[in-house]
Amino acid sequence: MLEDRFTFSEFESMDSLTSKFGRTSDILVKKFIRSVLQHVDEYPETIIDDLNAAEKLGMVTSAQTFQKLGYCATRLLMNIGLKI
Repeated sequence: MLEDRFTFSEFESMDSLTSKFGRTSDILVKKFIRSVLQHVDEYPETIIDDLNAAEKLGMVTSAQTFQKLGYCATRLLMNIGLKI
């Protein structure tokens, strides 16, 4: 059982980390990157498009790595049984 592997405090820490990662990613992509892209007359339709445009402008080094980071964080939490 998961309760045997992790303490409540550990679950709470992982939940906090997930929330902070999600909020930070959301602010970075939906607010900051989109604002910069609109400033240079780019209007991507999806978050993936935002990241690809940001990569072309040198704002992120790799859109694919940014996406993989989010995927890995989600998979990690799913594997230990946290609902996100």
